[in-house]
Amino acid sequence: MLKRLLSGLTPKTSLLSIILVSNAFVWYYCADNILVSLSTTASFDYYAVVQVWGVNFAVLIGSAFIGARFGKRLGSRTQFLSVWMLVGAVLPFLSLIVDPSNVLGVTLLGMVFSISLGIGLPACMGYFTSQTSIETRGRLGGLMMLFTGLSVIVLNSLFTDSFMTQAVVLSAWRGFGLLSFILLKPRDEKTIAEEKPLSYKHILSQRAFILYFVPWVMFSLVNYLNKPVLYAVLEPSAIATLLIVENALIAVFAVIGGCLADMMGRKRMAIIGFVTLGLGYAVLGISPENLLAWYFHTAVDGIAWGILLVVFITTIWGDLSHNKPSDKLYAMGVFPFFISRFLPMVIPDQIIAAIPATAVFSFTAFFLFLAVLPLVYTPETLPEKIMKDRELKNYIEKAKKEVSKAQENQGENKQCENEKGTVEFKVNLEDEEKAQEIAEKYY
Repeated sequence: MLKRLLSGLTPKTSLLSIILVSNAFVWYYCADNILVSLSTTASFDYYAVVQVWGVNFAVLIGSAFIGARFGKRLGSRTQFLSVWMLVGAVLPFLSLIVDPSNVLGVTLLGMVFSISLGIGLPACMGYFTSQTSIETRGRLGGLMMLFTGLSVIVLNSLFTDSFMTQAVVLSAWRGFGLLSFILLKPRDEKTIAEEKPLSYKHILSQRAFILYFVPWVMFSLVNYLNKPVLYAVLEPSAIATLLIVENALIAVFAVIGGCLADMMGRKRMAIIGFVTLGLGYAVLGISPENLLAWYFHTAVDGIAWGILLVVFITTIWGDLSHNKPSDKLYAMGVFPFFISRFLPMVIPDQIIAAIPATAVFSFTAFFLFLAVLPLVYTPETLPEKIMKDRELKNYIEKAKKEVSKAQENQGENKQCENEKGTVEFKVNLEDEEKAQEIAEKYY
């Protein structure tokens, strides 16, 4: 199974891509934790929290667009990424000189963190796209998400209440990414169509981009609504168990979803993810205080998140670049994910908890099922030739197994096998003819 999972992937390129992107996402997650720690220590009021996180996410999204636009002018991509990670290794120590009670200081630190991540994230994802083929991008994205989740767990276990410890751990993590990047000796991205980068106008004119982007935005606007109700109706011990189960399922199904996206296509997996998530919220809408309903929701939520993260974070925007630089596509395609993290931080839980749980979850389920409609009309980004190629290979492998099984049975009973061989020959002949028809049709 592992051999099939890694088939078609170049070990060095795959490892480099996984480390590069995972290092950036984990750094962002831990940098956010530092800001949360500073805000909690000072017990900021609501308006201060809105200021800190509002500026943080606005600068993050803005710097991502700037990085996608001007990153190429700052030298080769490998040099730019190396400097980017070096700066990221130094910045965490700024938290040591910030006064937690000073809202302006914490806000400025958040701005620095946001600029550091945003300015290089499009180039990071663009490098990933340039080094991966469309037929392996889903699998590699799934492995990347698995590695990211495991890394977050490890770094969280090392974090303490000490800002010095947090800064050292985060700096060491970024340094690990830089060292790996240097030791693996990255090569510059492929230069196909490099002279004509995509413009934002061209991206927004693509029907496929809009039809994938709209449901992704809709999902990002409602996915946080269950959290306030969860903490209102369940005990802390039950919540902790549900979070462990969900995170484990996200990691597992990121890998499974990535493999299936390379086999079945991105469109199918996106539809499956949205329908699964909508089903989970529909069950909660019927019985929001039932623990079994929450376990069911947690299971399908973990499955859906694993699938959707791979499709909408690491895969689809690279596919839509069609071998052109994908920096701008990722800058636009990833920012709804940051919005989904911003909303629960600035919208008080009391507001959502005051709304009847059945109404919240019924609305969310309807919203998610509605998000499926654009996906029905969107084109598949995985070429049909690749899917048929895999179908042909699987069919040939199946035929070979049947032949091998027939040969093994022949040694046990020669006379019986002679009769069976005639039938087997006919079956295999039909398999061969069918395989030949598929090959002639697509090749």
